[in-house]
Formats: sequence, C-alpha cells, structure tokens
Amino acid sequence: MSKFIEVSNRTCINIHKIEWVEKADEGLSCVICVGGKEYPSDIPYNSFLNMIQHSEAGHDNYHFAG
Repeated sequence: MSKFIEVSNRTCINIHKIEWVEKADEGLSCVICVGGKEYPSDIPYNSFLNMIQHSEAGHDNYHFAG
C-alpha cells in the first residue's frame, strides 16, 4: 500500500519513493527527492525523518494525505 504525505501546500509525495532528504534553512525545513525531482518541504528536517522512521517501523500515529 502506498503512503503519501503532504510536504507543502498542494504537494504530496509517496514515502516509499523517497530517494534522499536534505536539511534546509538550518533544519527548519528540508528538500526531498522523489523520482529525480526535488520538492521543498514545510516540515522541519528532524520531524520529517522521525515520521518516516516511525512509518517504516509500523507506528503510524499521524495523518497521511490521500
């Protein structure tokens, strides 16, 4: 099952297709690469990584878009 998360206004990504995540704005946001395309995120870098790690461990306690 695909899981999508809204990373910024009107931009949702499939978390299973993430290639890399890069810290931006001193950790207050991040840039996410999916399918060779970069998407700026409004989610703080550390928070985003924690959400992805919890999701992979099967502990989804937050809302995914879609």
